[in-house]
Amino acid sequence: MAPKRRAASAAKAGGKKAKEEPETSKPKDAFTSAKEALLAAGPQVKGKRKVDEHCSLSGSGEVHEDYDCMLNQTNIGHNNNKFYVIQVIKANKKYYSWNRWGRVGEVGQSKLNPCNKVEDAIKDFEKKFKDKTKNNWSDRMNFVSHAGKYTLIEVDGEQDAEIKVLADIELAQTLKSETEKAQEEMIETVPHPLDQDYNSLNCQLTLMDKDAETFKTIEKYLTATKDEYQKTKILNVWEIDRGTEGERFRENDGLENRRLLWHGTNIAVVAAILKSGLRIMPHSGGRVGRGIYFASENSKSACYVRTSKNTGVMFLNEVALGKEYTITKDNCSLRKAPAGYDSVVARGTVEPDPSKDIFITLEGKKVSVPQGKPIPQPQYAGSSFSNSEYLIYKESQCRIRYLLELHMTY
Repeated sequence: MAPKRRAASAAKAGGKKAKEEPETSKPKDAFTSAKEALLAAGPQVKGKRKVDEHCSLSGSGEVHEDYDCMLNQTNIGHNNNKFYVIQVIKANKKYYSWNRWGRVGEVGQSKLNPCNKVEDAIKDFEKKFKDKTKNNWSDRMNFVSHAGKYTLIEVDGEQDAEIKVLADIELAQTLKSETEKAQEEMIETVPHPLDQDYNSLNCQLTLMDKDAETFKTIEKYLTATKDEYQKTKILNVWEIDRGTEGERFRENDGLENRRLLWHGTNIAVVAAILKSGLRIMPHSGGRVGRGIYFASENSKSACYVRTSKNTGVMFLNEVALGKEYTITKDNCSLRKAPAGYDSVVARGTVEPDPSKDIFITLEGKKVSVPQGKPIPQPQYAGSSFSNSEYLIYKESQCRIRYLLELHMTY
């Protein structure tokens, strides 16, 4: 069994351990009861639901009533994490059935089916839901998960399923605390399924004490670089230790110029990221090509975070930038840093005041952390980027250090 140890800095600060999401239905205690409460709270939502952003009707259409769902199928042991989106969309006085499916983290495949009338679109929606989940849409309040089928992700109108994952992590922590003594007595003969799920993630989470210096540094970083129109508050910070990621990251010990940078999360990928790390997806791409994107301003990465009940999730990562190649215009063809360089930085017209940067030491390496507010960069006044974006094209050049749970309102 992998040891559940504290990260060094958190131990000194009196941090508490947090465990990952279990996949167990026994015993029916606080964990099960709380999950049932989550199910009872959804899927009713306030306000209009959003048309899937990858649908061609996202700008002109709207979701018909509450015919909108996100399904998930996860097999952590086999690194298999898939999604399925189903919606009934009304646009230009017509009705459509929309489906999109694939691996979490990718856009996937999709199908937009025009229907003669709303009843046909609803019938198509309900049939697909039944096929994928073995549940009736009309009875979704009593949803039952079936082996080999998709599970309904309960989210609000902003569709941020990451919070459900975090809730399960915290609930699992409570369950683990209640049963830890009994586990120690029986572990030699019967391994507990919670430990098996925890070990399969190959990831340790340590809840950071809010009085710790590192917590205060992160809090100042957030305050200085967040959107001035957004009220953002840290609820919790976890230190992350992803098994072999540290060993892989040490391959870049020769690279200097290390920074702690933001990365905004997508819907329902927290468990996948904790399991597999930040990945360069085969079909990914953006203004600076196919790589892993980071930002020195929280406001930039926050654009990729959808909130659920005003709660969002973000990662802070140690990134070994090495020698930076600077660009000020879009270059979506990039697949690696130019010869002689280790990373690409799309320089923005503003950047957190470099004179305010501080250094923290992580495993013997100095890592710079912005602490100042963004200020104009005259030398990049003509840049097509408002905020700087930091790109690496090798997954080994980053290491996830912290997971932040945030309260975000405008």
